[in-house]
Parts: sequence; C-alpha cells; structure tokens
Amino acid sequence: MKQVLLIGESYSFYEYLSEGLNQQQVKLEHCPNSRSAYTTLIQLLPDLIIIDIGDLNEDVLLFLEKKAQDPNAKGTPIIAIGNISDRKKIATLVSFRVHKYFRKPLKYDLFFKEIGSVLGMNFTADQTDCLLEMHVTDNIFFIELANGLNRDKISMLRYRLDECKNKLKMTAPKLVLMLSNLKLCFLDMTNISLLLDTILADRIIKKASIKILTNDSFFKDFVNGHEEYKGIEISNDINEVLNPLLEIFAISESKDPLLHRILIPNKEIPENSIDMRFSTDYDGTAMTSWDSGDILRVAIIDDDPVSQKILVGTFDRIKAKITIYSDGVTFLNDLEGKVFDIVILDIFIPNMNGLDVLRNLQRQRYSSPVMVYSQATEKQYVTDALSLGATSFILKPQKPEVIIQTALAALSDTSNSF
Repeated sequence: MKQVLLIGESYSFYEYLSEGLNQQQVKLEHCPNSRSAYTTLIQLLPDLIIIDIGDLNEDVLLFLEKKAQDPNAKGTPIIAIGNISDRKKIATLVSFRVHKYFRKPLKYDLFFKEIGSVLGMNFTADQTDCLLEMHVTDNIFFIELANGLNRDKISMLRYRLDECKNKLKMTAPKLVLMLSNLKLCFLDMTNISLLLDTILADRIIKKASIKILTNDSFFKDFVNGHEEYKGIEISNDINEVLNPLLEIFAISESKDPLLHRILIPNKEIPENSIDMRFSTDYDGTAMTSWDSGDILRVAIIDDDPVSQKILVGTFDRIKAKITIYSDGVTFLNDLEGKVFDIVILDIFIPNMNGLDVLRNLQRQRYSSPVMVYSQATEKQYVTDALSLGATSFILKPQKPEVIIQTALAALSDTSNSF
C-alpha cells in the first residue's frame, strides 16, 4: 500500500484528505508541524510528502534541508501547499525535489490528480456537474447546491462546515440547504444519503435546525420516508423556510430588510485549504497560474533541435513546465498573458537574434530572469547580453546540473530588473 505523509495543516483537513486517499488504497499519516516532521519522515519513508509550507519559515526550510541531505529520504517527492505568491521564492524549491506547489485555496480535482500522478496511480475526481456554494449569516449556514450531486464536493462540505464552525466559534448553528436545477431519481439515493449524513455528521447541527428548500419531489419523498432524517424540515416555499429564521433577528426591522439581511453573508468565512469549486467550474478567467501547481515555468528560445532536447530533458528532471520557441519573434508575440519564471535564450536564432530579443524585453521592463545559453564565444556578445539585462551567460554545451544551478541562481537574484 502506498503511503503519504502530510506535514502541517489542520486535523480536519487531514481527515478530509485521508478519506479521499483511503478510497484509493493509499494510507495517509499526519505530522502537525514541520519541526518534528523529519523524525516522522525517516521512520516512515513514505512514497510522497505533502507539506504546508506556510510563509516558508525556518522550521520548514530546516526540514527541507535535512531531507535533501538524507540519502534515504532525499528522493522522496514533495507536493507543497501554502499562501505564498512570490514565484521567485517558490521556484527555488525545485532544489528540494518539490514537484508541485498549490496556492490555497486548492482546486481539489487538480490537487488530487497530481497526488495520483506522483504515486503512479490514476486518481480522478467525480466530474458530475455540480455547483456548491456556502456563506454564513449570523449563526446560520446557507448552502446552495445546484445541477447535480457530486460526491467529492459533498465530502468537501463536511470539512468546510467543521472548519467554519470552529474558526467562527459558532454554537448551535442553523443550516439552510437550497437545492435548485435538480431532477433526481432512485439512482441518486446513495448521494442523497451522503449529503444528509455529511450535514448530520457534525452533531452540533441538530435535525430541527436544518431547513431544506427544494422543488424536487423525489428528494422530498426520500427525506420524509427515512426515519433517520425525521425532524428535518423540507419545503418548496422560500417563505416557509426563511420566516422561522427571522425570529432570531430584531423584530423591529421590517420583513424585507430582514429577508435581505438573512440572504447576504455578514461573516467572513475563514480562508480555506480547499476551493469548493473544481477547475472545470471556471470559464478560464478566474483560474490563476498557480492552479496547475507548476513550480517552474520555462521558456526556451532556441532553434537547434539538439539543444532543445538537452534543455527539455534538463528541466523535465525538476518537473518544470516547458514552452519551446524556435525564434525570438514568435516568443515576443506570444508573451502577452504568459507567465514564465525564467527564459533560456540563444543568441543565434532566426528572424531576430537573441540580443534584439533582450532589447525588446528591456523596453517592456520584463521582470523574469533571462539566462543566455549559446555558442557565442566572442566577449562582445557576453558584454552586450549582460548590459541588456541577461542575468547570466553560459556557453554550450553544459551538463544538466550546471544549467539547473545557473537557472536557480538567476531565480534567486532579486536585484534583476530590466
């Protein structure tokens, strides 16, 4: 059985992730902090490490350094999660065999798929179309579920309820579940049970405090027909569901302002580790360059097939996402909207040579480091490239280790700026 070590994160997140991995016959162990994580690591020698790096403090770096120096543990791949948005800072983690970095909140489907990829297993999330949103007003959870019942999202709901309840210090909360655009049948009974059992799993939410708003007759008959759900109020009339809740607010307010208030969140839901929407729920505009977990995005501008193959093989070792351009014009035309952490540039390329590419990047005040990798031996080429903003200049050919170390040095050079 494959084994994964989770370092950091809350116990509720551990329970949530453990449930998903157990279904895939993968065992998850939890170490609450990175300070004691190294001892746990050498005892377990897991197949994968998932670590919450936080703000990349000294304890995290010390753990990564110890792991990198241990001959038995240094080869263990790492998936990191956290809140850091400085790509230069994150890119340096490749030297510690960090394969992916996911910024919170995680897109569960992409995160889970990557765990499977590292373990050499085919992990797929439930792709059932499903919108699941939640907000909190005073002491009431409002949950909207539409289109379908997605098992992974429903499981996620238990984690989010527990997380919000604890962080907001909620006592005896009420819950309103609003279902829309659903047409259910007997094939959905297992998922309906999962949804209701997930809500009831947190015993602080009583059945009498749960209101369900739905037009789906099968869902209503299912709830009313099962003794274990007796006490849950279910209706297709929004006023019937919300009116009893108005009693918890000041009676001096008129009905309309109260209804407006009850449907608008007035408590900030704590930042969560898991996004309740999957990558497929976005139209592409809301996705960020972090969602795929790529730590290092490399642009290679070189028309020599041999050099291209060497560079691709080199950066593939550290799981970089690589984009190849055979000339400078194509690269510059494609640059808008693209995020590259480092550019590897040859001098002798068609249509526009490497020095002209550097001049264009300088005019654009391009901020990512550019490493020149070329057979240009004349001193003037080196001088011109560095004066035009290149962070380094190395001659072809070089060993992969030299190329990677030079790239990492360029990434750590915070003084670089066009």
